[in-house]
Amino acid sequence: MSAKQGLTGADTRLRNACQQVESFFWNQLLSAMDETIPDDGVLGASFAKDVWQDMQNQQYALMLAQQDSGNSLSDVLYQQFSSQRQAVKSNNSVDASIGS
Repeated sequence: MSAKQGLTGADTRLRNACQQVESFFWNQLLSAMDETIPDDGVLGASFAKDVWQDMQNQQYALMLAQQDSGNSLSDVLYQQFSSQRQAVKSNNSVDASIGS
């Protein structure tokens, strides 16, 4: 069973948000790489080519972010945020028990 199975609703939302951040990162990286390619190729420079390239980069970024490598940016973000959320929950439960 993978670590991603059996997640609660909040964990699933956090995992999805972390994957979206990673996807954004990959999209920015791919777009920056595309800017280094000269526009004097077969297709030349055109609005249609730019739109197609942006859509292709978005799909590549989604695919890269959804890979289950175990040590991706989204995995690191998820671990960091979930541990912080657990710390906040435990602090809130301690505060509630003190207030009773």
